[in-house]
Amino acid sequence: MKAAYSLILALFALNLCAAAELQIMSPVTGVVQDGGEVYLGAVGPGQTLYIEANALVTTGGKFGQGGRWDMLEVVSAPDGWTSENSLLYEQPLKLRLKVASDAADQEYMVLVRAVDEGNKEELGEVNMKLIVNVSRDVFGMSVSPARKETGAGQPASFIVTIRNDGIASDAFEISASGLPAWNFRKTVFVPAGSSKEVPYDVVSGEEGEFSPIIKVRSLSSDLLSGEQNVRLGVSTSLASDYKATNNGLLLFPILEQAAYSVMGLLANLF
Repeated sequence: MKAAYSLILALFALNLCAAAELQIMSPVTGVVQDGGEVYLGAVGPGQTLYIEANALVTTGGKFGQGGRWDMLEVVSAPDGWTSENSLLYEQPLKLRLKVASDAADQEYMVLVRAVDEGNKEELGEVNMKLIVNVSRDVFGMSVSPARKETGAGQPASFIVTIRNDGIASDAFEISASGLPAWNFRKTVFVPAGSSKEVPYDVVSGEEGEFSPIIKVRSLSSDLLSGEQNVRLGVSTSLASDYKATNNGLLLFPILEQAAYSVMGLLANLF
């Protein structure tokens, strides 16, 4: 009987001291215990991801009923990576992790732990390994249509599709080269695991056939970039001729200035 009673006490004490656990909320969901491993998914070089965890826990602790984790912190990360620990006592706990902008495509391990400050609630720690797959394949881009016709000085709009398949949201810059005196850049935010279609205009004040190159690059790393050639035909049109009247009337006969002024006014409505 004494032995059985001792066993019951031991099991009860073991239950009170049971290892606490941490609930991961983002970018994946799951519960991890001390020494556990969590695969987060794919992310591009230079991108920033956020790991969110529930500060509240219902197991372990001083009375076997859990408590709350006070902070989530990085113990070690690969060279060139930067991190920012969660705020103390925030809910949920939110840790920031930035991949090195020149990181090679492969899997990396980041050691993280949840901390009970001063072990006041006797939760101990949850140490875990976060596995991150760095891959350039999280990014893709395309442009349509392949060719546009427009008038001199008139915008030609192309649709740029940007794909972000990773677990980190990112901002991308769209630009074009191969056109005279054109350096317009457009920035767009693409959430994690999504794609976005963005209109991008190019303009040439000169007539002719052009082969502009439309480029997209991540603001996180130049390793996430792409480009596509398109064709642009620029010719004069009635609308473009009308718009040209806004640049001056020096060559127009004085008697026709009023008519050309009306043309310019109408052209601005196109």
